[in-house]
Order: sequence, then C-alpha cells, then structure tokens
Amino acid sequence: MAPGSDPEDELTRPPDDNDLVDLMTEACGVSFQEAEPGIEWETVAGVPIPFAGKSLMLQLKQGQRDKDKIDRNFLESID
Repeated sequence: MAPGSDPEDELTRPPDDNDLVDLMTEACGVSFQEAEPGIEWETVAGVPIPFAGKSLMLQLKQGQRDKDKIDRNFLESID
C-alpha cells in the first residue's frame, strides 16, 4: 500500500502517476473478500489473470442501469 493511502478507501492510487494503477477494494457493494470465491483464473502468455465468473458477474450487475439489465439478461441466458 502506498504511504498515506487509507485502506478503507474504495480506491487507492500509488504515489507514482507515471504507472497509474487503480486498486479497488469494493465494487458494486461487493468487497474483494466476498468476490474472491467467484474469481476464475486464466493464464495468458504465462501470466495468471483473474476474471469474474458468471455468478460473480451476476452479483456485480444488480444495478438499475440499462447496461446492467442487458448484461443480466445475457448472463442468465447462458449455461
């Protein structure tokens, strides 16, 4: 964690703006700890990359935006 960062903030930024990375501890009311079981890992060019699985995506798409509704309908239609 960067010096001066507050771990309670939803968004923490490292002090070097040349290589900016946003670290979110919560998205759509879901904490990382709650989301972790729904993470699926794929290795691309030898690098493990986390992706939200279907159940986690459904959990993250409970908003009222039109895009969320479209995404929910799609996710619910696939096996």
